[in-house]
Amino acid sequence: MELEASLQDETRLFFVMELMDCDLLAVLNGYRFSRRANARRWICQIALGLSAIHASGVIHRDIKPENLLLDADGNIRISDFGSAYTELRATCLDPTKLYAYEVTGTWAYMAPEMLANRRKSKSHAKRYGLAVDYWSLGCVAFELVANEPDALFDSEEELRRYLSWQQNGHTATSYLTFAGLSEDAESLLSGLLAADPSKRYRDTDLRAHPYFQHDDGYMPPLPSTSVANTNFAPPAHPSSSTLSLARLVRPFVPLSILLLTVVAASRAPPPNQLVPAHGAGAGQRESRCAGPLN
Repeated sequence: MELEASLQDETRLFFVMELMDCDLLAVLNGYRFSRRANARRWICQIALGLSAIHASGVIHRDIKPENLLLDADGNIRISDFGSAYTELRATCLDPTKLYAYEVTGTWAYMAPEMLANRRKSKSHAKRYGLAVDYWSLGCVAFELVANEPDALFDSEEELRRYLSWQQNGHTATSYLTFAGLSEDAESLLSGLLAADPSKRYRDTDLRAHPYFQHDDGYMPPLPSTSVANTNFAPPAHPSSSTLSLARLVRPFVPLSILLLTVVAASRAPPPNQLVPAHGAGAGQRESRCAGPLN
């Protein structure tokens, strides 16, 4: 989201942010935009955002429909970094490196390597890396492309059943046959929902995936290089409000994160190519709260 202004009184600081239209949870409940018709576009934008976040030294750790906002033109904005892990050096994260061990976020979208640390002491917990965000993307992507907008893992028993399915030598693709997916969508979800984080899809795998190819007239493929290394640049003359925000947040969160959703929006089709929703969703989904688990 873009910063419109900042102001303060004697005790409080206020940020005036760009007004968003809704979040993705509202779309899953039937609001305004067609879920399945726009799924490819939104999944691509989320993937672009994650690439930029990771290039800035951050793991989001709470990717879910409620934290994926849409502007009036239907472009995704990744929000709520309250559960994020931030590498203090703010360098591009290494996908092979393990960084954090905390169990935080929203359990229905948590990767198995994070959930494995539940009820473990710090000394016994195993670290995980940026792959946890791609698992969450897979969970969100399923809700966008499946026949019904239901969470894939709505209980711990369902998640255990899925993990056991993979441990017994079955593929994630065969597990997902019930959802009425295209072959490319099944392949995409199978890669994002790999139980082994070292085998899970990340940005380099998504760039060349057939699901994102330019076969429907408007969806560009993911870029061939990291978002952080494209020729995108912030405005040449940023406003004083942007500069004041940069001074405030620089010790905590890299400024590039504030700009990452602009990158995703710049690769989106014009608003008139969005497909509106027709009727309400199959059932009303409720918001799930994030937070540490015991």
